[in-house]
Amino acid sequence: MSNRILTVAIHDERKAELETVNRMIWQYCKKEGVPVEISCYHNEQDFFRNISSRDFRAVFVAVRGAEDFHTAWRVRDYDKDCMLILVAEDGEFALMAYRLGDAQYLIRPLSEEKIAKTITATWEANLKND
Repeated sequence: MSNRILTVAIHDERKAELETVNRMIWQYCKKEGVPVEISCYHNEQDFFRNISSRDFRAVFVAVRGAEDFHTAWRVRDYDKDCMLILVAEDGEFALMAYRLGDAQYLIRPLSEEKIAKTITATWEANLKND
């Protein structure tokens, strides 16, 4: 694989769920030899302070309501090119996610397979675009 690093940001105000997504991404990347750097945020203020100054290739945002979806729109405003991954409890916001452009919509519970497909697609796009 390349010397490039897949940079990932995760935003979820529920710390336990944030840690679960973080662990699943680390495990998959370690298994597949994908070099990854993951930044986790459970505080929206810290999240946006870093989103605006870093080049993340993938951004996971937990969506549990309209306010969280607004967070996803703000991410897209900061970075039109990142792979935006919305993680939701159900399909309620799936149509709205479509309007975000290059976004994926994952429904909990997350599985290794869902994470693998998402990270693989992001990594392959990363290699193509660099």
